Amino acid sequence: MDTRKKIHFILNPISGSGKNKLNKKLVRGIFPKQEYDLVLKTSKQKKEAKTLATESVKEGVDVIVACGGDGTINEVATALVDTPIELGILRFGSGNGLASNLNIPKKLKHALLVIKHQHTTKIDVGVINHHYFFSNTSIGFGAELIHHYSKTTRRQFGSYLSAFLNAFVKHRGASEVSISFDNQSETITPFILFISNSNEMGYNISLTPEASLKDGKLDLVYIKDVSLWKKIALARLMLLKQLTSSQLAHYHTTQALEISSIATSSFLVQIDGESRRLNAKTLTVGIKPKALSVIVPKG
Repeated sequence: MDTRKKIHFILNPISGSGKNKLNKKLVRGIFPKQEYDLVLKTSKQKKEAKTLATESVKEGVDVIVACGGDGTINEVATALVDTPIELGILRFGSGNGLASNLNIPKKLKHALLVIKHQHTTKIDVGVINHHYFFSNTSIGFGAELIHHYSKTTRRQFGSYLSAFLNAFVKHRGASEVSISFDNQSETITPFILFISNSNEMGYNISLTPEASLKDGKLDLVYIKDVSLWKKIALARLMLLKQLTSSQLAHYHTTQALEISSIATSSFLVQIDGESRRLNAKTLTVGIKPKALSVIVPKG
């Protein structure tokens, strides 16, 4: 009977720089063959990482390591929610918001040693219309930004900044929505409507610096549509991580909320840095407390 620990690595070769490779010699040096059964799987297209992770779950692994950015982590982690299988992370992406919040080392060797030591923690999982998110989701300007960013070939900060400016210039106003949470409701036309489980959205930018992965709550921030000059001022505050200082930003924590469109029957959303179109008049957002086991640095 093979008693070796089974670890599967799922690599997105086009995350971040677009030239990702896993140093097999380094990996095997840290995980000797007599103790570990290692398998490397490489995704060749979007959404395939989730399929590969689901197959690995059925194969009875102990650990699945997502090698990529927030989008890759989302795909892999989605297959692990409510299972005993642990998620490891190698930072091959660009924004790396969730990995940064979890203090995953940037250097490959150090991150591999974290996985080997296998110190785990349980984190909350966000849900939006049956889609999981582990870092954040948004509509309005944030979704438009990621929509433009997804069209770039190089996932780096320069591309992110270009997408930010592109979305800003092309922003033509949002659709009116009704937000309901904690026995209160409000109808607004949002410039930004951002829901976060993590305290960072990537590239060391944060709209919700007080958010926690373990408090069983989501952090909601919304800003009503404002004049062009106020948007420029808000954009500066966002890039400087000072949005909380603006009186235009409304902050709340909640376990569940609904966002209903007044005029349209679909939403452009971003989920963990990936753009999606959800065909629904209402978005139902909630949280599954401590539903995912993640390997993190000890202490």
